Amino acid sequence: MVGATPGQVRRQLLGEALAVGVTASVAGCVLGAWGGPRLGVALVDAGIAPPWFTVSGVSLLTSAPLSWPFQLAFWTGLLVALTGAWAASRRAGHITPAEALRDASVDSGVMPWSRRLTGAALLACGLGLLLWTLVTDPSSLLKRKTYTVQPMILITAAAAALAPLLVRPVVRAVRLPGAVGLLVRENCAASVRRTAAVAAPVLVNSSPSPGACWAPRRP
Repeated sequence: MVGATPGQVRRQLLGEALAVGVTASVAGCVLGAWGGPRLGVALVDAGIAPPWFTVSGVSLLTSAPLSWPFQLAFWTGLLVALTGAWAASRRAGHITPAEALRDASVDSGVMPWSRRLTGAALLACGLGLLLWTLVTDPSSLLKRKTYTVQPMILITAAAAALAPLLVRPVVRAVRLPGAVGLLVRENCAASVRRTAAVAAPVLVNSSPSPGACWAPRRP
């Protein structure tokens, strides 16, 4: 790709994004059609969803109104993949081959002031809300709607906004054994954007779900 023209770079990246986006979207729809009904049963059995809650199995190619979630999921996944690749291809197309060869692989300037201010505001809001609840009504901290919703503000601040700023200190503090551990640690510290992008959805998905706030009403 060193001697490629900007147009060739864009076509290459968009072609790869199209192939990956279509494959991933189709796989997600197939897994959703298969796992959706099973997930509904599991939610009812665990007491998270009411007894009447069901997820109907729907064919991906059916014209029934219930097929719209598959259409929305497929085209959203494909659009996100192409949009991200288009933005990356535009930036890559403006880099000359000599600049690409001289460019270092260490991320720098990953935290603009707007992102720092947003993360600081979310962090202050989350901590302030927690302290205010602790002072005014400590018993409410034990309620499901409190300890599942309020931490989401802190998780958003840490995962979405301040993650690139926290990657290097956290990675440096973790000591993995052997040469493989050293390579993993240094690679994560050098590629801050990629590490933060991988860690953010993991942190968000591992947090308590607001759907768990539901509790069956006793007769």
